[in-house]
Amino acid sequence: MLRPYVSKSSLESFESCGLKFLLNYHLGKRDPPRKKTVLGTAAHMLAEILGNIKKEIQISNQHCPQDKNDYVFSEGELETEIGTVSWHEGEVYFPTLLTDEEIEKINKSRKNKKTYIGNCNLRTGHIRYGRDFINGLIERIWNKVTTDKENNIGFWNQEWEPSDKNDLINFCWLLIECYNPLNHFIVDIEKDFDLPIEHPDCLINGEYIRVKGFIDVVYGDINGTLEYLDFKTGERKKFSTSQEITLESLSTDLQLCLYKYAIKKLYPNVKHIIGSICFIRDGGTFTPEFSDDSDTYIFETIRAHINELKNCKEPTVLSETRDDFRCRYLCGASKTFDYSKDKCNCQFIKEKIR
Repeated sequence: MLRPYVSKSSLESFESCGLKFLLNYHLGKRDPPRKKTVLGTAAHMLAEILGNIKKEIQISNQHCPQDKNDYVFSEGELETEIGTVSWHEGEVYFPTLLTDEEIEKINKSRKNKKTYIGNCNLRTGHIRYGRDFINGLIERIWNKVTTDKENNIGFWNQEWEPSDKNDLINFCWLLIECYNPLNHFIVDIEKDFDLPIEHPDCLINGEYIRVKGFIDVVYGDINGTLEYLDFKTGERKKFSTSQEITLESLSTDLQLCLYKYAIKKLYPNVKHIIGSICFIRDGGTFTPEFSDDSDTYIFETIRAHINELKNCKEPTVLSETRDDFRCRYLCGASKTFDYSKDKCNCQFIKEKIR
């Protein structure tokens, strides 16, 4: 089951259920995305578009006159997953003071505590910048993920309801309320990486194990401090254990530690690194303090992962009877019958391995 590279998702998959890891990463039996996953991906699309627009504005501002009386708003076009987006800086930042009626309507739409777990209500006097422009983007994103079958992202086979669209609108604005890319100096958006873990215990046939992934956003300031941020649209719980994620537990969070390792490799001259996770509907932004030996923690975690894979005779399963809620509701292997009419994929593969 050993592979020459790892990712945050593959490490977590193996930790929670070895059989699921085998199905996903060796047999290619990945589950279709659930609605909440689709909506989360759509919200990330909005953040990526806004982040890239901000990068264009930053470039334009480098050439602006020093006399602000002569300031000229920048504008342009951006090629995105939803097609060409035309933008104007004045429209992107135009402020709209929400009325009490609008705020009450938004707050009512966030009353479902199974979805909006934290305090997601807006206060009186809330201002939305670029409201009409951003709502237009959200509408195009919604059409992309629900109706565009020819150029779809793999999500159009869902049964969509008006409430789903309301959730997407809320997810997108919750993300902006927690973190608006337009208000930061963007270094990179959706930054991908593919880096070797340079440690003698992380070798396979003379080659270093590689770690792959992408970082939602990297932003910084003139003092040489870079902050990387990951958006989460799900609950603030660890999938493998269902335990609540806390600020203390995030200090040794594998994903944040991997991202810190990647940031140090990608931007070797940076003086200070800050890592955060933003749970947009369950608590907001968490910024833990990392210990100086976070790299050692990464090495030890990946080394242990490699040893487990090397010595694996039979993949572990989350539940032998598949009665865990994650098996019943979140894993397609317990509901699909690709190999046998009498046994689900999970049971069939498990018995074949034995």
